[in-house]
Formats: sequence, C-alpha cells, structure tokens
Amino acid sequence: MNSSTDLIRRTEEMFDRTSLLEGGISLREAIVMDNYGTMTERKEARTQDELTDWRRLVGTDHLKRHVDAGALCFVDALGMRFYLPPCFVTILPLDNPDDCPEISRAVLFHLSGADEQFALLNQRQTVLIRDILLHWEQKTDRWHRRSVAEAIRSVARRLSTQY
Repeated sequence: MNSSTDLIRRTEEMFDRTSLLEGGISLREAIVMDNYGTMTERKEARTQDELTDWRRLVGTDHLKRHVDAGALCFVDALGMRFYLPPCFVTILPLDNPDDCPEISRAVLFHLSGADEQFALLNQRQTVLIRDILLHWEQKTDRWHRRSVAEAIRSVARRLSTQY
C-alpha cells in the first residue's frame, strides 16, 4: 500500500506543470457561472484565482469554501486537472479523509460521475487517482467507505475503457 507521503510526491510529480493559463474554468469563475453571471463577471472572478501553481491552494480556506460550494460541478476538464491535486494533497496527510469533508465528499462525488471532466487525465494520473482512493478506503470509516468504493469502481472503469 502506498503511504500518504509517497502519494503526495507522485501527485506533485505527475501534475507538476498543470496550470489554467491556457484556459479552463477557475473556482471563482465556476461560482459566477452557478449564479448565472455574465462573461464580464466570469472574467473578473477569474483574475482573482490562482491559475499557475495549484500548490498554492493546498489546505486553503479558498479551496475548501469553493469546492464545498459546488464549484467542481462547473469546472471543465482543464479545471478538474488543475484542482484535483490540491484537493488530494490537502486530504492525504489527514487521519481520515472526512476530517476535511468539504473537499473529500465533493471529490468523491465527482470521481464517481461524468467522464468528460476527466478526459485530459493521462493513464499515469488516473492510476495515481485510483491509488489515492485505495489509500482513502483504508483510512475512512465504514459509513463513507461506500462512496470511496463507488469512486474506485468509476476510476477503474475509466482505466479499462480509455487506455
């Protein structure tokens, strides 16, 4: 089984140059979209977001608040590729993923859902996500283990059909 430290290191390596500089929907922009904001409001919101280094988001209230508010529902594949790493690196050192429910539940929900948001992940990144979920499965309580198992099944299905 992979340790939290190893999974964090692999996340940092595999998502090293991931950014939103060439497009993708940012967290604040996603919230504006959810509120039926205009393109001008979206552009303004985007200027307030971190777009170059996802590591700056790890553990921040900004990440927790916007992910908890449903922003991941509105991010595209570029955005998901940028926001998954800080979500994972925020949760991996914790004793239980539900010690940060505002992120863990949203991530599990999305990993169990639409494939379009994960279209830009390569095979190595998808394998890493599976390994992270297997790690979470060992650390989570029985009540939430079903959600983790469902996400694992979805990621395994992506691995078997996309690569």
